[in-house]
Amino acid sequence: MIKKFDQVTCRLVGKQVENELQEWATKNGITVRKAGGKFSSNEYTMKITFNVKDENGEVQTNAMRDFKQLASMYGLKESDFHETFISNGTSYRIMGLESRAYKYPIQVERVSDKKGYKFPAEVVKRCLHG
Repeated sequence: MIKKFDQVTCRLVGKQVENELQEWATKNGITVRKAGGKFSSNEYTMKITFNVKDENGEVQTNAMRDFKQLASMYGLKESDFHETFISNGTSYRIMGLESRAYKYPIQVERVSDKKGYKFPAEVVKRCLHG
C-alpha cells in the first residue's frame, strides 16, 4: 500500500498504469505512453499521451506533423524526418519539431537508448547537410 508519493513511487505507478493501458491501446490501434506528471507527498497527477497510427502503422504525433509542415522554415527538408545524424560522437534520429521552442525546436532521440533531446535547427542542419 502506498502511504506517500515520492519520485521513485511515481515512476513505478506511472509505469504500471502505462502497462495496464497498453493492452487496451493495442486493441484500439493506438499507442499510449506516460508523458510526465507532478506530485506532492499526497497527490500524483500523471499526464498520458495517446497517438493514432497511419495506414503503415507509424505513430502520428503533433511534432511529426509540425516537422513535415514546417521543416523548410528551419532549413531542413520534409524527407529529413527520421534521418540520423551524429553530434559530438553520438547518433541521434529526428523525431519532430516544436515550433514554439525558439532555441531548441528540433526533437530527436538518441539512437542507442531512444532518450529524447532537443536541438537547435542550425546544429541539425549542419550535421545532416554539412
